[in-house]
Formats: sequence, C-alpha cells, structure tokens
Amino acid sequence: MKKAKLNFEKKLAQNIKKDSKSFFAYVCGRSQATRKLGPLSDSGGNLVESSEGMSELFNEAFGKVFTKKNLSEGKQRKRNRRNGQTT
Repeated sequence: MKKAKLNFEKKLAQNIKKDSKSFFAYVCGRSQATRKLGPLSDSGGNLVESSEGMSELFNEAFGKVFTKKNLSEGKQRKRNRRNGQTT
C-alpha cells in the first residue's frame, strides 16, 4: 500500500506541468485537516462555544499581553542586549 501511494505521488509530481489540476487537487485534499477549537471558559467559568464568543475571549487575552507598552519595553530590552547592557 505504501509503495502504491509513493508511486502515485511520484507520478503526480512528474506530470505536474501537463496535469497541474490533479496535483493541486491531491494536495488540497491532503491538507484539509482541521481541528476544532473549544469550547472555552470565560472568566466567570461559563462555557463559550460560538466562534464569535471564542474570538472575543482570545482578543481579550492577547490584548492584555501584546500592548504597545509591552512591545516598546521589548524593543528597549533588545537594544540594551545589543549594546551589552543588562536590564
């Protein structure tokens, strides 16, 4: 079975210039592995299952971490390290 699959993939690769549609159809079919994320729990312990609700929770969490202040502090630390200074 592995050998047949290998031969099939080799044939697709060799014929890509003549038959690109088959190659890309095969690649797209193989790469559509999706993972469902959630449900998530909010700060009150309530389960959030909707895509919109989960995106809001992620936005809130990342907003706390990636702020302009945190980004500028990180840049300053990087400059200090380049100049041989310790923080």
